[in-house]
Amino acid sequence: MALLALRCYLKKKKENKTTLIEETEVKHVDKNMRVKENIVKGPHGKPESVVVSMEENCHVDDDIIRKKKELEAQKNMHASSSS
Repeated sequence: MALLALRCYLKKKKENKTTLIEETEVKHVDKNMRVKENIVKGPHGKPESVVVSMEENCHVDDDIIRKKKELEAQKNMHASSSS
């Protein structure tokens, strides 16, 4: 009999609470650009040509932050709003 009463109490307690999950999405963007310039000299030491190379890196990280909140449900929602 005591186990039945405990089970009913726990079930009622569980029904009175609702869980609210709040999610926030965070994005981190990291952009890098590298420019490299090389001057190629000719046979007499004069600059013959210029070589320019560019590297571009882009990193994106996605994070999701979750927060749990427990709220107690109101059984007499209509009665409390009219009061």
